[in-house]
Amino acid sequence: MNNKMRLHYSLLFLSFFFLQFSVAQSFSGGKTEQQIEQEAFTFFDGENFINALPLYQELINVYPQDPEYNYYLGVCQVEVNENVKEAIQHLKIASTKNVNASVPYYLGRAFHMNYEFNSAIRYYRKFREYYKKKSIGIDRLIEMCQNGLPLVNSYYVMDVKNKKVVNRNEFVRYYDIEGFEDRLSKKDKSLTSRYDGEGDKEVACLANKGQYIYFSSYGKNTKTGRDLYRAKRSRNGGWGEWEALNSLNTVYDEAYPSMSNDGRTLYFCSQGHSSMGGFDIFRSVSKEISDPWSEPQNTGFPINSTSNDLFF
Repeated sequence: MNNKMRLHYSLLFLSFFFLQFSVAQSFSGGKTEQQIEQEAFTFFDGENFINALPLYQELINVYPQDPEYNYYLGVCQVEVNENVKEAIQHLKIASTKNVNASVPYYLGRAFHMNYEFNSAIRYYRKFREYYKKKSIGIDRLIEMCQNGLPLVNSYYVMDVKNKKVVNRNEFVRYYDIEGFEDRLSKKDKSLTSRYDGEGDKEVACLANKGQYIYFSSYGKNTKTGRDLYRAKRSRNGGWGEWEALNSLNTVYDEAYPSMSNDGRTLYFCSQGHSSMGGFDIFRSVSKEISDPWSEPQNTGFPINSTSNDLFF
């Protein structure tokens, strides 16, 4: 072997060695690719998407075109609602290979969350067409996208007075109720059913000078989720029989009722009616206690979004 050939092979060997070395050093904590992959999948399989996400991001930094890594990272981003626009690109790469049957579903969700409703509907329908056994709830997601189309086309500008990022599990603690102390109350045992559970943190709303209270509960069963109720104050100071607000309740969850200062307009959150995603905030009017409620009206975009919108 002549000197030129030796030099050529030596350069190839060194290039390969440094490539391997640089890849190995690309992962945090001195871990190998296999260790990162196993740790990421353990988190993912346990639906701990928050911890799985940065690990798959590490893998993508080294293997940006790997379909499986792109699938897992895209799913994590959708599930934690982080960089959803970027998730679309990752899931599109995953769609080039037969990585997982849920790719069209997650592409639908990503487009849905990004307010690209027509694209979301297309992917939801594709998922429904090919995976009928796994497509429970898809029709409702398509309906939500259809609800969203007119809402985002008639939006209005809002003046944001204050904004704070808090832990999702503790956000209720940060809700400012100053000036509402006479209208908001904790639910006591008389306003809680056995299906609500001990961890029920919902508040109730006092109305009509404290003579009525509005609240949500699973009631006597869980078939229609949480529903809205009201009760009248009894002579002994407690609360009387529950009255379901049937014209406002749906087969989905309703929660967090809040009566406005006029004593006639009720705001509440619902996953039903014309929601464009998760809980939306609605309002309905009843001029007198005995009068029927008006058809619930979606408060629109940008008060409502494709995620859960709670309190008003």
